[in-house]
Amino acid sequence: MTSIGKKFEKVLDALGEWGEEYIDYLNQKNC
Repeated sequence: MTSIGKKFEKVLDALGEWGEEYIDYLNQKNC
């Protein structure tokens, strides 16, 4: 994998973690 690919993978991992927390936050707001 290229260095760009590795950086992109880290970004996707970070977005995935943030996205899950954000979805939980939205679900709590809607209750």
